Amino acid sequence: MNPQLLNLIAAFGVMQYAKKLDFEDPQVVMYARTAYVVSNAVIFGIYAIIKSKIETKNDRTPLVYEEPPIPFSGEKTGKSVATTVMDYDLEQLGRARKSTIFGIMVMAFMHLYLHYSQPLVLQSILPLITVLTNNLVSIHLFGKPAEGSLARPFAVPSLFGNNNNQRTAVTGASTAAAPAAETKKVEEKEAGAKITELN
Repeated sequence: MNPQLLNLIAAFGVMQYAKKLDFEDPQVVMYARTAYVVSNAVIFGIYAIIKSKIETKNDRTPLVYEEPPIPFSGEKTGKSVATTVMDYDLEQLGRARKSTIFGIMVMAFMHLYLHYSQPLVLQSILPLITVLTNNLVSIHLFGKPAEGSLARPFAVPSLFGNNNNQRTAVTGASTAAAPAAETKKVEEKEAGAKITELN
């Protein structure tokens, strides 16, 4: 099922359940806080496992792709990016981690400053679903092959299952078809990494 659609269905179900809870009861609030903390602990635990697996695989396969143009910028083409599979995965993991931290900060403001407790229930479930349906988790934790919808660079799925911002990638043996300048950047990056390892 499409992750965004799954989140929408889960959000509706959790909101209906949360309406039945009495958040004037301190014990209910305590349970909601506990669920939220445990959920985020699991999420960061998953991030740590994924990071370890990425670094252990140390996949230096060149990855050259073109990012989609910035919306409403007037540009017809995006910038070309040269990297490796390992660096790409670490970058995507970093973005996911930052998104989670930002969500925690927003939730802390809403709960501690504005005294909203009901969102704790929702935010205990949705971020966990988002992480478990993340492409990196599917590849590195669930062992699914990085092909089809999981092929790098990852496309951004829409609510109705269409892949928006589809990027054009050249990886592995097909790297020869990439622009020479971009391929050279990947080679130089790999050479620098090898020198660092030797030091």
